[in-house]
Amino acid sequence: EDGSCDDQCCQTVNGGWTDWDNWSRCECDHSTGTGTWNRTRSCTNPPPSCNGTDCVGDLVEDGSCDDQCCQTVNGGWTDWDNWSRCECDHSTGTGTWNRTRSCTNHHLLATERTALVTGEDGSCDDQCCQTVNGGWTDWDNWSRCECDHSTGTGTWNRTR
Repeated sequence: EDGSCDDQCCQTVNGGWTDWDNWSRCECDHSTGTGTWNRTRSCTNPPPSCNGTDCVGDLVEDGSCDDQCCQTVNGGWTDWDNWSRCECDHSTGTGTWNRTRSCTNHHLLATERTALVTGEDGSCDDQCCQTVNGGWTDWDNWSRCECDHSTGTGTWNRTR
């Protein structure tokens, strides 16, 4: 007696691709400013069976990811910070202050960035440091004479 076993294995099923996985981490070559990554898929949607054919095409796809982290960007200087408080030396009548600015190396990965700082010193003698010695003004006019009639003497004064 013959019977049917179509439900066991006899229907040919050709393999089908799964969706692509996510792209891998971008691998950068900072000396050339280029980067590559890849993604994979598998022939399991459905898997081939009963003499079905394997999937046609690539299992791995390579791609360029230059825009992710690999382009070299030369650093640039920030604007100068405000001048510091003037530090005065009253014995010499001079003063100094300073200010800073920084440069970030953008060509490194965000976790590896370092900041370079430069400073500038300046003179601020005109801010607070000029030593001014006191001096006498001219004498005012003499006051009215105050007489002491009992002694016959008088006094007056003037100021400056």
